[in-house]
Amino acid sequence: MKNLYDLLCLVRSILNISTFTVLSISYYEFVTMKLLANVREIKPYSLKEISVIYGICDKTLKKWLEPFEKEVGQRRGRYYNVAQVKLIFKCLGIPSELEDADT
Repeated sequence: MKNLYDLLCLVRSILNISTFTVLSISYYEFVTMKLLANVREIKPYSLKEISVIYGICDKTLKKWLEPFEKEVGQRRGRYYNVAQVKLIFKCLGIPSELEDADT
């Protein structure tokens, strides 16, 4: 996905037109590509952002996190804090997007 986003930005800049004119993609797909392109570090993430990083829907992520509820704890507001995100990545495994960013 990261390469697709870079290609999309390159085509947009060369043709000097909007992203949505080049490819008929939805706003959600564009935001997803942008998020995945910027995943470089462990920082506070929302449930939806973590689900996008893992490539699953948020309902599936909730199910995956059920066995680790006590360990991870509840979110405060919209975001999991850095310590909680680290625990989530430890419990569920490091997402391939973060592994790719390290190399």
